Amino acid sequence: MAQSFRSYRKDMEKKRDRAKIENEIKNSIHILEKKRDDYIDKAKENLRNGNKAMYNAYVSLLKNAMFNISQSQDLLANFIIANDLLAMQELNRKAMKEITNIMKDVYKTSKAMNLKRDEKIFNKAMEKRHFTAVQLQDVLKNNQVSFASSVNELSDIQDNEIKELLEDGIKKDNTDVDDMLTKLEKEFEVKEEPKEEIKVGGPSAPAPAPAPATPSEPKDDPAPAKKDELDDLKAVNSDSNVDEDLDALFNYHGSYVKPPMSLLVEHNADSAVHQANEEDMKNVISILESKLKDFGINVEVVNCVIGATFSRLELKLLSNTTLAQIGKYEDDITMALRRKVRLLLPIPGKDLIGVEVENATRDAVVLRTMLESEAGQNVSNINLAIGVDIEYNSKFMKIDSLPHLLVAGTTGSGKSCFLHSVINSILFRYAPNEVRLVLIDFKRVELGIYNGVPHIVSGKIYDEHDGAMGILKKLDQEMERRYGLFLENGAHNIEEYNKNNEEKLPVIITMIDEYADLVGSEYQKQVEQLIQRLAQKARACGIHLVISTQRPTVKVINGVIKANFPTRVAFSVASHVDSQNILDETGAQNLVGKGDMLLGYYNKMERLQAPFVSFEEIKNVVGFIKANN
Repeated sequence: MAQSFRSYRKDMEKKRDRAKIENEIKNSIHILEKKRDDYIDKAKENLRNGNKAMYNAYVSLLKNAMFNISQSQDLLANFIIANDLLAMQELNRKAMKEITNIMKDVYKTSKAMNLKRDEKIFNKAMEKRHFTAVQLQDVLKNNQVSFASSVNELSDIQDNEIKELLEDGIKKDNTDVDDMLTKLEKEFEVKEEPKEEIKVGGPSAPAPAPAPATPSEPKDDPAPAKKDELDDLKAVNSDSNVDEDLDALFNYHGSYVKPPMSLLVEHNADSAVHQANEEDMKNVISILESKLKDFGINVEVVNCVIGATFSRLELKLLSNTTLAQIGKYEDDITMALRRKVRLLLPIPGKDLIGVEVENATRDAVVLRTMLESEAGQNVSNINLAIGVDIEYNSKFMKIDSLPHLLVAGTTGSGKSCFLHSVINSILFRYAPNEVRLVLIDFKRVELGIYNGVPHIVSGKIYDEHDGAMGILKKLDQEMERRYGLFLENGAHNIEEYNKNNEEKLPVIITMIDEYADLVGSEYQKQVEQLIQRLAQKARACGIHLVISTQRPTVKVINGVIKANFPTRVAFSVASHVDSQNILDETGAQNLVGKGDMLLGYYNKMERLQAPFVSFEEIKNVVGFIKANN
């Protein structure tokens, strides 16, 4: 009985597993169909607006979605056929077992009794065997017919490729996509207003071009519509079409009106705040010298540099005091001063000790001040606004020297505001044909405001795991496409290629806000592989990554990230362990929050204050860009 129960349980587990796989395939088909419908709506919208580039991009995405649906349906058909074969084999096995048992009974009967005297029993057994064999034959025949019909259906899908997909998927509305789009185009042509009255992108924008012709139905040969549709769909897999799709997705062809600096709040260093901090530092110096003297350490404060968020006291050691002696009293100094303290033992490039102390009063640092600085005016190379140092010097970093950036810190430490300042430093200083942005935000509330900005790839923020994985795969394809272009043109990197070609390639910056959410999804392995490939290879072709996380654990910031993200920004963290995992050294646990950060790059460490940009400022900037572009 126990053995039968175990067999029953195994059978049930197999059935559940098969049902689970089948449901997963069906769910994937359902998701793809939703995306397909979304692409149809977007294609219609861009067709109405006369946006040819976005129209072509969505048609390409639509065709890819249709092809993926076809592949999923193919997979489902194969899976069902496999289940039919398993069921047939199971029936075959049971039937043969029954026949074997009958023959065993016959053998036992013939051995125990005279066969001639029991001919009736033997004939009855043979009849039973014959009946079972006939049953088996019927089962095999029925399953063979079922199997053959399934194979025929599958072969139809393979021979007709996406034609079957059009009939099963998009023809639910009794029309195919290309015919529908062609019909809509003709409808718009009839209802089209005079060109001078159409306004796209604000009063200064030129009149749009006529609505683009549907890719699947050329004007010069409208007769063989079905064949053209099928040829176009087949061509999705060709290298030339893939290149065109990627070019339409990642490149931008059009003018750009930059937003004026007046949209940002202006703020200069507050002299009253600076004076108040100077007076406060006199008291801090007195307490510090007294406390160190209690420990038998004689020092002399030779300089005090007052910054926006923190101040640095520069100390000279007297007598035979060592650095290690001061280092072990860091907690005592923090308690004596009643504020967060970070020690520099020694200050890089000097023979002095640094004691960084939180200011009693903070001074504001705004993005406009950075953009109007001398460093901010230099746009000859693509560089990003990082922050200001203790002497209010603006820190910009060239994108090719990053080349990838890791941002980590606790909630409320200033990560999102930092990302906003980086994005806006791009919007104010570079056109979309110079820098393209891929924004992935699973919280959906931080970066969603940039939907529709021309710098944004596909014009939208990716806020779901499926969409994020899709665009990361597209980035991987774009990387390989660019390396192919470099090979054809004898270029080693994007700078050399753009120097020798009229058709420039833009830099692509991919920002992932809350990377830990993507790592913790069902796509973990695929994500890590894609991030590793892009981080290792994409720099030379102008693709760069910026990932942010509030969970600086070893699982999220693993060896792959550390090896390929040499530039790292750490905001305030809870413990020295988190700081060690982000920067490979402690110190971030002593930051004061609200944009106070440590920038580590190529064995250097700088403490900076990230600029502040308010939500109202961002709304004004985005509103201006949308209205004028």
